[in-house]
Amino acid sequence: MYPLMQAWINTYQYLQPNIQISYAALGSGKGISGITAGLYNFGESDAPLTAAQYSALPSGSNLLTIPVSDSGVIPAYNLPGITAHLNFTGNVLAEIFYGTITNWNDPRIAALQSPSVASTLPSNPIQVYHRSDGSGTMYGFTQYLSDSNKTWAENVGYSTGVLNWPVGVGCLHNAGVAQCISGNQYSIGPLEIAYEIANPGQINYGAVKNAAGHFVLANLTNIALAVGAGVRNGLPSTDAQWSSFSVIQQTFNDTADTQIYPIATFTYALVYQDLSASYAATTQVQALDTLSFLQWVVNSGQATGAYLGYAPLPASAVTLDNQLLASITYNGTPVLTGS
Repeated sequence: MYPLMQAWINTYQYLQPNIQISYAALGSGKGISGITAGLYNFGESDAPLTAAQYSALPSGSNLLTIPVSDSGVIPAYNLPGITAHLNFTGNVLAEIFYGTITNWNDPRIAALQSPSVASTLPSNPIQVYHRSDGSGTMYGFTQYLSDSNKTWAENVGYSTGVLNWPVGVGCLHNAGVAQCISGNQYSIGPLEIAYEIANPGQINYGAVKNAAGHFVLANLTNIALAVGAGVRNGLPSTDAQWSSFSVIQQTFNDTADTQIYPIATFTYALVYQDLSASYAATTQVQALDTLSFLQWVVNSGQATGAYLGYAPLPASAVTLDNQLLASITYNGTPVLTGS
């Protein structure tokens, strides 16, 4: 989510020129490890912490998980001569990335396409790409594969860390995956949709079948619908751990919402509930600047995301976020005293 965070920072610093924000695009894995080690004033991730990561937090601390935007992961590919958007199911994607399906004209891929597209699928081997760094994008994608395919779930699973991918070549960051796919014919890889929206027409991607049986081509509307459906039964409470919450898993068996895109996730800010000099040598001024920025992000800043491929938060998430931010203290004293 680097493009979105950088756009937020640029806009906010224009509005508040006395505040300087430094943000490094290290991937969700390093974002989580850095904030749990107390290296940053706040972290960013496309995945919540695991139970083990919560257990590794400094004694007596509580790290808050604050949704800041909605995103989706798409199966992007480079297939010469095919202009139509291909159709995929979660199971077929899992078999491609597990190495069970190895050629583009495999009957399991062909069966999902219209006859005119199926007849033109080439026999070329599929070149698989994925992220080589710890990534929330890969977390969401592999979580969906785990829900869709028992073999994948039992042998690979999902994580923000660097997984032991059964097949394929790793590329650094979303931009690296996009470059690997664009530069190599007959390839496929998972990509955050924000890249395609920010670079329209540079890469093709497929529709994914949702639980209602519809093949849905990801866009901001159906990603927002998916996240809205995923929070319908409620969000974790203000002091709860988020390890077990997942929009993907909330909507995986949703047969009622016909238009939702099935690989949709939150992106999160991670902030300690009580900020102090113990965490990244945070000063009281830095604490106020950090929370003021995040308060702007989850309210006024949401409109910025749509231009970059990130859907705005549902109202229930904005309400929760404001409650979370208002609860944060500095050495026990509320930071946002005007909240």
